[in-house]
Amino acid sequence: MNIFPKVVIELITELKKLPGIGNKSAAKLTYYFLKTPKDDLDKIANIFLKIKNEIKTCEVCCNFSDEEMCSVCKNPEREKNEILVVEDPLDTAAFEEIGIYKGMYHVLGGKLSPVEGIGPEDLTIDELEKRIKELMKEKYQNIEIIFATTPDLAGEATLTYIKERLGNIKNVTFTSLARGLPTGADLGYADSKTLENALEDRKQIS
Repeated sequence: MNIFPKVVIELITELKKLPGIGNKSAAKLTYYFLKTPKDDLDKIANIFLKIKNEIKTCEVCCNFSDEEMCSVCKNPEREKNEILVVEDPLDTAAFEEIGIYKGMYHVLGGKLSPVEGIGPEDLTIDELEKRIKELMKEKYQNIEIIFATTPDLAGEATLTYIKERLGNIKNVTFTSLARGLPTGADLGYADSKTLENALEDRKQIS
């Protein structure tokens, strides 16, 4: 028989659904919330509501934004013909923190994984192709697509698929980050120096 009230069990159950949160971590978080003053919990609850009601997807790069277009895509000083392709928004934040990348981003929303049922139609590959073709219409030359997918089997499969699908488009160069990243490393958690070196030493994909 469980000694906890029903609502406590419900919260633990929901918290366990979060990435990286197991039963003990969920219980600890629940205990933390139980000790947190009501005003602070109200603030947290309001933030959750704002996230669902106010955050949308940038119409250009598919990153999180509170407007139709994110701050990077609206910035006229960014290099529009240089697009860094990443898996999720956390990756864009990691590259922005190092402060050396001045191009644009494109968030795929994941990577190809037949085991998890994630196919090309579940990613923003169509949107990436559309962006490239629009840049060509704007007379941009030497468009560079930089792949920053996770260096694991799924990440490599995603890179290969996109390269094969878009490889025939003229005036487009495909590059990938240098192999300074450990296999399977999550880019969002890589240290800034590793990311900086991987970006600066990127290699062209034949």
